[in-house]
Amino acid sequence: RPPEEFSVHTSGNMVPRRPKTMLTLISLTTNQSARTRKWKLKTKQKIILEGHPISKYFENKKTAEEKFGFNLYQGGIVPGNTVRVVNIEGVDVEACCGTHADNTNEVGWVKIFKATRISDGVLRLYYMAGKKVMKHLNEETTIINKLKDLWGIKEDEIVPTANRFFNDYKKF
Repeated sequence: RPPEEFSVHTSGNMVPRRPKTMLTLISLTTNQSARTRKWKLKTKQKIILEGHPISKYFENKKTAEEKFGFNLYQGGIVPGNTVRVVNIEGVDVEACCGTHADNTNEVGWVKIFKATRISDGVLRLYYMAGKKVMKHLNEETTIINKLKDLWGIKEDEIVPTANRFFNDYKKF
């Protein structure tokens, strides 16, 4: 069940010259709890893996607005009299001309790797999806294993050990 303050609006497209790396804008107010943000991300991953069909079609702008309202323009107003509707059936609908899968489960796992504040209450989230996530997770695992071996510790001791090293270094 979502936290009471749950409210998310998304828009996005493929970032040019950064293959398989996606960009999305998500409205998160600064007073939303970490629990809420975590719930939103888990919910998005769940929706992706549920395999919702994604339909893409052109429609008269006025007809689309009557059907879906102005939430259709989460990514901004589209010029002209026709819009390309991207409908993640039962989840979300938006006017968008970007590249899209035919089903949410084609996206695979999603991992957020950076967030920047672009305006009051709006974060730009950079994330990767699919096979690129698995490659990234394997690289992270390699780093974790190297740290464990280098420092002669268990995985759950990495952060406290790194903090101790850093604090000891600051004393000099």
